[in-house]
Amino acid sequence: MSSLSDRTFYFVLARTNGRNSVEFSRELDEPTDRAATFDLVKEMANDGYEIITISAFNPHEGHAQDITEDFAREWLAELTAEGHRFDLEFPPFIESAIGLGDAEQIRRECEASAEEDRRETALMVGGVAA
Repeated sequence: MSSLSDRTFYFVLARTNGRNSVEFSRELDEPTDRAATFDLVKEMANDGYEIITISAFNPHEGHAQDITEDFAREWLAELTAEGHRFDLEFPPFIESAIGLGDAEQIRRECEASAEEDRRETALMVGGVAA
């Protein structure tokens, strides 16, 4: 087992049925990583939890950081890349973490990037270098 203090831990503060809940992505004696926490956040948000904050901290390095907005931006980019459309609304976690205007801008940027990638791939497949 590695030293508990020399790694980054992640935790999620969420609300369900009007009650606050703290969730750790892993038990403290298991490796904690960003990907596992990201999966936990998506699962909780899809299960109806209101995500209040996501934090990362490393006691050894003496730092703590609110990464809620980072996770919301990553999830929005992932959903957009997968082809999800947000005609009516964004997932509540994303909208509350980054705001409707920023979410719309990020969605447009992700869609434009994906379209550019598709065009470049089509050119390469057609035998023309991009």
